[in-house]
Amino acid sequence: MRKFLKWSVWVFLLVLGCRAVNPVMIRLENDKTSVSTGESWNGKLENGKRMPGHGENFSGVSDMLLAMGRNGVHSELRKLVLAVYDTLNTLHPEWNYLYGETGWVKGGRFWPHYTHQNGLVIDFMVPVIDCRDSGQELLGTSIFRRFGYAYEFDSTARSGNLCINFESLGAHLYFLQTLGPAYGIRIKRIIFAPEFLPQLYATKYGESLKGILFTYNKGWLRHDDHYHTEFSYSPPSGN
Repeated sequence: MRKFLKWSVWVFLLVLGCRAVNPVMIRLENDKTSVSTGESWNGKLENGKRMPGHGENFSGVSDMLLAMGRNGVHSELRKLVLAVYDTLNTLHPEWNYLYGETGWVKGGRFWPHYTHQNGLVIDFMVPVIDCRDSGQELLGTSIFRRFGYAYEFDSTARSGNLCINFESLGAHLYFLQTLGPAYGIRIKRIIFAPEFLPQLYATKYGESLKGILFTYNKGWLRHDDHYHTEFSYSPPSGN
């Protein structure tokens, strides 16, 4: 029992320490606009910024991954993503969101991903509800769930008792799309399981999402538990 308590204390301190790292690193950032060069699969990032680990209606999938610095993005993309979460929280405070891996603060190769190299890529985990009563849920993000990347949804968008909340997903994409130009950010493409697109297009904002390029190759890793979103950046006029 004493040995168990000792290990429990160490685990608690490790978790607490990991959670403290990201806010400290964000405070140490400069205020320069990021510079993204190259493509998502062959690029780099200067003056990259870290995504916050937690907010009113969102969180990263792992404090450990955040402490490692696997949450770097372009400065304007961070502003956009946080503005979208704020908007969604105002409209639907009951919804919660998770984001996954983004990239290194300095860009470059980002194992095990092939892309995520230029600060303009974010894996957003699918929002979910309990299929039985439509109660709000979140994907499990323990290391045993590979931080949320281990789920498999069937053709009905169901995994166990969890179902993808397409209304929440559609609203998220809609505001990324509509608020993005003010920050010089546009959605370049999204990798997502194609069999789910009819359900996405049937949502409140679905019709406006048909202009987004969705791609998926059968040879790629399955993209049913997250929507890999690539952006482009061009300074808005007047900047």
